[in-house]
Amino acid sequence: MRTLPVASAALVGRGGWRRWAAGTLALALSLSASAAQDPGPRLPCHDMDPSPAYGAADATPVIRTWTPAAIAAPGVDADCGPWSRTDGQFMVALAGRFRSAESVDTILGHFGAATELRDIRYWSVTDRRWRPLVAAATALDAGTRSHPRRDFAVADWGSSPYLYMAQTDGRTGTETVYRMQLRTLGASTFALEMENINAVRWWGATLFAPGELRTVYVLRQSEPGVWSYYSLMTVGGARWMIAGHEGSYVNRAVAFYRHIAHIRTDLEPPAVR
Repeated sequence: MRTLPVASAALVGRGGWRRWAAGTLALALSLSASAAQDPGPRLPCHDMDPSPAYGAADATPVIRTWTPAAIAAPGVDADCGPWSRTDGQFMVALAGRFRSAESVDTILGHFGAATELRDIRYWSVTDRRWRPLVAAATALDAGTRSHPRRDFAVADWGSSPYLYMAQTDGRTGTETVYRMQLRTLGASTFALEMENINAVRWWGATLFAPGELRTVYVLRQSEPGVWSYYSLMTVGGARWMIAGHEGSYVNRAVAFYRHIAHIRTDLEPPAVR
């Protein structure tokens, strides 16, 4: 396991500034070395503890990375449903806890708010600077760019099995349409899946085929005012799209976590420099 030290820092919430929990915080970034030793990620399904495990509330989230070849079969718990598959070249799991008085409907609403995504920034390991995660984003009434609409409201999640959103990547400038599906929704929990439905191309080359950029999110109110957040990102595509860029995928996952937790997304230091 490789551990990257992270200094204490201020959190930005809608209610104002608050401090990280006391003590030295660390971001755990693990690369699997042996399939026999590593069962892979485990989603927090059926109230099971996830892998990696959640950290303390307000502490830096725990992050682990894997290549599927390094995971002992079956990897993700099969009881979690069809969204537990682990195909792809690279996986990033993030498990964290944050304090928020928001309801499940309000937090779910952030996932459907395309206009909010333009405020997210992540540290590009390649460019060595903070970049916008998404240069532009638009909610869509169908899976094509010709059907723009207002941001999704909570009621929209129940009106259709799929919701669609077009996002223009902040680094490549390529536009990708994502399909979102709400898998579960309860009084204090929800799980949703998001994947690209069109090929991601750049300068005529296909970077990712449909379905090769996929993330599952599971959020649960673990106690009053405290939310548990788990995300599992699976990245397919050519190996050259991943090798040497692993840190940027980690930073993208952290940026979106900070967005949902109302932490300033370009807060120093980045997860991976």
